[in-house]
Amino acid sequence: MKRRLALLPVFTLFMLAACASPLQEELLTYINEELPELSKVEDEVMKDYQEVLQSNADNEQAIADSLKSDVIPAYTKIADEAGNLTIEDGELKKLHSRYIDAVNDRVDALDMVAQSIEQQNEELYNEADEKLNKASEDMNAFNEDLEAYALENDLEMEEPKE
Repeated sequence: MKRRLALLPVFTLFMLAACASPLQEELLTYINEELPELSKVEDEVMKDYQEVLQSNADNEQAIADSLKSDVIPAYTKIADEAGNLTIEDGELKKLHSRYIDAVNDRVDALDMVAQSIEQQNEELYNEADEKLNKASEDMNAFNEDLEAYALENDLEMEEPKE
């Protein structure tokens, strides 16, 4: 069973506001501090996982083991940490809930990938792949809607500095 797994980390925005209202302050903190911390963990895990994929392309069990021991627990931690964030604004809460849902969907899909490898079940793998794709689409939609909400609230985008 040939495996292909593409996950996109959360897109991080950097926003600026001259004189910030409480809502703008919350958005700034969320976008510039909280999401990047979660994304940083995701980036590290995915970098390690991509290395496992490249070095074990023919060893599906090593890939499944990496998913179960590293990737899935890290994504579960991201979801837990995201769930622990305190958000006051109702609209931002709704957006953040979508982020958590997308992360949880990734966890479920990655678990399905590991199971499909262990069971040598192509159908389960295809379901997992569809679920991963949907989670990525949901994450992209979340990012777009978060950016739009920030702009609606008079925050300006700044290009991230490398």
